[in-house]
Amino acid sequence: MSVDKLHISPACDEVEVSVFGPGYGECILIHAGDRNLFILDSCIDPTSQQPAVLEYLSKINMSPTDVKLVIATHWHDDHIRGLSKVFKACQNADFTCS
Repeated sequence: MSVDKLHISPACDEVEVSVFGPGYGECILIHAGDRNLFILDSCIDPTSQQPAVLEYLSKINMSPTDVKLVIATHWHDDHIRGLSKVFKACQNADFTCS
């Protein structure tokens, strides 16, 4: 896949699953079509010290306000680092934790 392809937002009818794991922890972003986004867990980019998923959304020109749901699978540090920043940026999202 070319670098340019990595910076294009998914089409309205496209399902995309992006997995981030930049060194410590993991995060999953799901685009379920029609700009419906779901975030599972959070992790921090080691270079910028910001949530990796928010940086990715910015790169593909999608807004955190498109996120419908932020999910914390469990309360371990490697799954919730930066989660408060993610949820704060996702102003229209609901939050759930198992």
